[in-house]
Amino acid sequence: MSRVIIEVPDMGEVDDVEVVELLVAPGERVDKDQSLLVLESDKASVEIPSTMAGVVRSVIVSMGDRVVTGAPLIEIETPEAEVIDQTELAVEQDAALPYSVPAKEREQDDASAADESSREQSTTSVESSQIDVVLVSVPDLGDIERAEVTECLCAVGDQVLADQAILVLESEKASLEITPEMDGEITAILVKVGTVASGDALIELKTAVQRSANESAVDRGDSEASVLVEAEKTAPTIGDAESGRTTKSELESANTGGENEDDPPRRVSEPEQPREALVVHAGPAVRKLAREFGIQLHEVEGSGPHNRILKEDLQRHVRARLKEPSNQENAGPSFLLARPLPDFSRYGATTSVPMPKIRQLSARNLHESWVTIPHVTHFDEADITDLEDFRKTLNQRRDHETKVTPLAFFVKAVTLSLKAFPQFNASLSPDFTEWIFKDFINIGIAVETEGGLVVPNIKSADQLGLTEIAKQAAELAEQARSKKLMPQSLQGATFTISSLGGIGGTGFTPIINPPEVAILGVARAKWQPRYVNDELKKRLIVPLALSYDHRAIDGAEAARFLAGLAEQLEDVRYLAL
Repeated sequence: MSRVIIEVPDMGEVDDVEVVELLVAPGERVDKDQSLLVLESDKASVEIPSTMAGVVRSVIVSMGDRVVTGAPLIEIETPEAEVIDQTELAVEQDAALPYSVPAKEREQDDASAADESSREQSTTSVESSQIDVVLVSVPDLGDIERAEVTECLCAVGDQVLADQAILVLESEKASLEITPEMDGEITAILVKVGTVASGDALIELKTAVQRSANESAVDRGDSEASVLVEAEKTAPTIGDAESGRTTKSELESANTGGENEDDPPRRVSEPEQPREALVVHAGPAVRKLAREFGIQLHEVEGSGPHNRILKEDLQRHVRARLKEPSNQENAGPSFLLARPLPDFSRYGATTSVPMPKIRQLSARNLHESWVTIPHVTHFDEADITDLEDFRKTLNQRRDHETKVTPLAFFVKAVTLSLKAFPQFNASLSPDFTEWIFKDFINIGIAVETEGGLVVPNIKSADQLGLTEIAKQAAELAEQARSKKLMPQSLQGATFTISSLGGIGGTGFTPIINPPEVAILGVARAKWQPRYVNDELKKRLIVPLALSYDHRAIDGAEAARFLAGLAEQLEDVRYLAL
């Protein structure tokens, strides 16, 4: 028995073609001229026939692979006599088989090897090519126990050059490209994307080594057999998710009998492979992007040839998921989920404490806001020296039981700015085609509680005076801390203010509370030197930060909004308008 390789025929000016259909499976008997698979270029589809009758030993390529002229496609096992007959027929009928290729022997039985040895003895000075199978393994990683295979840059059947990057490993400290030491052809990918350790086998490479005829005659059997046996011992039984390959041990566990223990490993399409892994077609760059977003490729509808998934398909899939109704009782879309935590108990004792429900919901909502909204923060400052003097005078009046805080002035100034810039009091439609302008102004105020951050809002704040705003803000804060806040107080906000002025800090970047499009952050005011009418004076300066949704608001609009707000805070007479 002998084995021959069916290769990609000469495709003319076409650089590469795609495997669009596999018509046979390992173990299947085929006849001469029977179609084995279909290749497709930009111009036409071509069925590749078998050049002889026999049994399919292995399918070397997968659906969606792109191959070049001469690349191996299918390995067929056939009687030696039939190989000789087929070689003669190929010479006589070359025109009748435009897509067939000459049969190439991969290995021969004992009788054939003896004939070859006798022929080679008469040509001792002639150089011949010896086919070796070598393994590309993980190099010594030093003190790093394990690394992660983050990207596969090759496929089964690819012709690679020495020092060409074929895999990317990544640890916590650096990324490492894995390269072969010699030119050759990828015959198997032995790992999936995942973690590996020093010495793990990664890639099986078939390479041609030039030897003299005498060396080939002596060493051919022992060398090739030992390499194949060593490969079978060291190669992990892990299939490749992209190529659909599997090792011999996996095949034997699924289909016993009919195999000789001395046979070299077979690489076939994995029968138990999940359906989505077999039918999804996507390149390495698309698969890497999908991993970064946590997207399952079988959930994405491809728009490329033969349903191949493109980057545009991933982007369209993400946009569709964002339009889905949010459910605060679950963890959200898969691409919003964080990676699992490592096992901290390896380093010392740990304690798990449940988070309060409010903090859980707040964390989930803030995370979704940060991931889904393109935040931009614009910074400015306001001189509130005169405002602070007026506030102290106002609080000294006996007919005011409620203390007026700086927050009341910020709320009042914001309501005036929202009237001047109504797009900051609006929301953006989910499909980004419409503004939803609101004729009411409800200002949310962030309140810290033991259970977490809550944001009640002052209804119709634009219709209230400073004293009434201060009163309602104090009442809402007290209700929040005493857990007496009504649900209605948490609903309907159009703009939010987060003030840390009573604590400290020189500035911060607040996160937008959707469906709002902006939020104001107020840090602690400090006395600083400023020139006033060409005189250096001590002034009370408050830092301001405006975070806005860049899909809805431009940078120039944000700058004008914050500049107008600062002007109103610097001259309290504007607040009477």
